[in-house]
Amino acid sequence: MNATRILAEFVLGLEPEDIPETVFRNAVRSFTDTMACVFIGSREHSVRTLLDMLSANDSEPAAAVFGTSARLPLMHAALVNGTAAHALDYDDTFSTLAHANERSQAAAAGMTVGHLGSCVWPVVAAIGDTRKVNGTEALTAYTAGFEVACRLAHAIGPSHYSHGYHSTSTLGCIAATAAACKLLRLESGQVLAAFSIAASQASGLRGNFGSAVKPLQAGNAARIGIFAADLARRGFKGAPDIIGADLGFLQVLGLGKSRDPLTVGDAPTGGFYLHEGNTIKFLPCGNALQGYVETMLALVNENALQADQIRTIEAQLAMPRYRVDTEDGVNYRYPQSGTAGKFNLRYSLAAAAADGRISLQTYTDEALRNPAVRRLAECTVLALDANVNTEHLTITLRDGRVLSAQVGPSKGHWSMPFAEDLMRAKFLDCAHPVLERTRAEALYRSLGELLHCSDLREVFALAAVEAQV
Repeated sequence: MNATRILAEFVLGLEPEDIPETVFRNAVRSFTDTMACVFIGSREHSVRTLLDMLSANDSEPAAAVFGTSARLPLMHAALVNGTAAHALDYDDTFSTLAHANERSQAAAAGMTVGHLGSCVWPVVAAIGDTRKVNGTEALTAYTAGFEVACRLAHAIGPSHYSHGYHSTSTLGCIAATAAACKLLRLESGQVLAAFSIAASQASGLRGNFGSAVKPLQAGNAARIGIFAADLARRGFKGAPDIIGADLGFLQVLGLGKSRDPLTVGDAPTGGFYLHEGNTIKFLPCGNALQGYVETMLALVNENALQADQIRTIEAQLAMPRYRVDTEDGVNYRYPQSGTAGKFNLRYSLAAAAADGRISLQTYTDEALRNPAVRRLAECTVLALDANVNTEHLTITLRDGRVLSAQVGPSKGHWSMPFAEDLMRAKFLDCAHPVLERTRAEALYRSLGELLHCSDLREVFALAAVEAQV
């Protein structure tokens, strides 16, 4: 038994009755959040540019591009929907790094996995929009993909991400392939070939964070999943153990520091990484910024602070976690675009302090020009210390008062998941610019009942957007 076959047998052997209700529930929350992010992301210029290019070159429309009236072949629909889902960095995310000791021994390795919803759900949606797929089958396929990515993350280790690979894309394309293989009912040898095809296309660089290419990398992972599974289904062959072989996926992308390839068979406490759920973002910015920005909002609003009262801001960072998750945000003092601002802690703290709120409008080019935000960003200090385990935020006021608070998990973190009213509010806020409100509410309810859905196309009918005349 080799590493690739271990993953293939896991995918093929996973049955709905093996999956706990909690895992299904978390998968539903992920799909709902991903759909919300697709709707709001579909309006982004980069997504529309991609759609225009693909529409001009495709002659066989098939699957829906959500948030638009367009339909594209499966691979291209998955590419656009995955890009849209991640376009605003508002989509769900998972990391074995945060609170590793509370999760499981397997997770204690500390590895950022990424935004798997944006890589896997577009695959499930594209296939489910072109043939009959029921809700249980869809959720089982997503769970298979999610778990494969997490097990790969455990085996490949933290060097992969810290060296500069965008794990959402590199691990996500294998996850997407697993989900596609499950839905297309591939046989064992075909799954091995599909993994081999996908592994050789695994790519994505953190140097593109803060640009439109970052979400494109997530969309491309979804595209690869359908491409790899379809090519393998047609008889294309690959190396029999590309995951664990010499010069294979783990050895090369793990920079020679990955664990024993057979550790891909390790399961966390409870059997599923998704058992405890992933993080649904409360704020539309980089994952590691969430706790800091939410703490800033609490200090500002609880003390009714105005921007001109603040002299300095200091964020005490636990260096290992911060460097792994958002080193990019430390590298530039003030962002050059709204998109880059999502990964810039100085800017995000300053905007929260100046406005008392964070919204999608915070991360626009126009918002960067706010002089109050720029002044506060200039007087914000990030103190990285490898010897601290707790993180704090301190505001010094012009009148000499000092306000301080410890930074903890943000709303939506896996350890404190969204209440139903917040999930609904986020979904409707994202869907409202695209769908009429009563239809958005009906879609939200249908997504919540996904486990009992007999055909995904019934749900997607509610997401349809009329063509503009």
